[in-house]
Amino acid sequence: MTAAAVSELNASKLHSRVLTTCTVEYQLHAFISHMGSSAHSGHYVCHIMKEGRWVLFNDRKVALSEDPPKDMGYIYIYKRVD
Repeated sequence: MTAAAVSELNASKLHSRVLTTCTVEYQLHAFISHMGSSAHSGHYVCHIMKEGRWVLFNDRKVALSEDPPKDMGYIYIYKRVD
C-alpha cells in the first residue's frame, strides 16, 4: 500500500478490525502506543492480537487487554488476510 493510499483513509478505517483496499484485505494485528503524561514522560507499549484476544506487552509485564486504546496508536501493524 502506498503512502498516498494510507493518507486517504480516514481514522475510523485505520482503527477498524479489517482494512480493505482494492481487492486485498488487511487485519489489524498490532499497534504501538505511548503511556505517560507527555512525550518526555512515560514509555511505549505494544498490543498484539494473539489467538483472537488483545495482549498488552508492557516491559516485562504481559496481560490480556479487554479494551485496547486503538485510537491512541503511533504505529499500526496490519496482516494481510488471505
